[in-house]
Amino acid sequence: MLKVECGASQVAKMTQMFKDIISSRETQAELRQHLGGSNSIHGVEFYSEVLTNGTWPHMEEPECNVPRELKSCIDRFDMFFKQKNSNRTLTWLYAYGSVELQMTFTPKKYQLITNVFQATILCLFNENEESTCS
Repeated sequence: MLKVECGASQVAKMTQMFKDIISSRETQAELRQHLGGSNSIHGVEFYSEVLTNGTWPHMEEPECNVPRELKSCIDRFDMFFKQKNSNRTLTWLYAYGSVELQMTFTPKKYQLITNVFQATILCLFNENEESTCS
């Protein structure tokens, strides 16, 4: 019925999306086991979703030089993923990601949920109190 309404190719894409969700949960569980029962990589809680290229909506991905805290997570996950899937390549889509930050620049702690680009800018203040852009 759904194939008639939406078309076989759309139904195939939706089916692959559900498979991606299930596969991502399994991959995250395997990573947790690989890390000794935690999702923590170098003190950073890390979660990822691996999506099939061409199935999910895609937009042009801007460049982002993620901070070293996030880069170490990305590198560790890349190594883990390539050990299990040597024939697949990961492309990081930062525009779809989110980061939860603990801010401690005042006596009161703040928790922010940001996108990867915002987190990258905020992490610059871990190294310098002031920053300028041009």
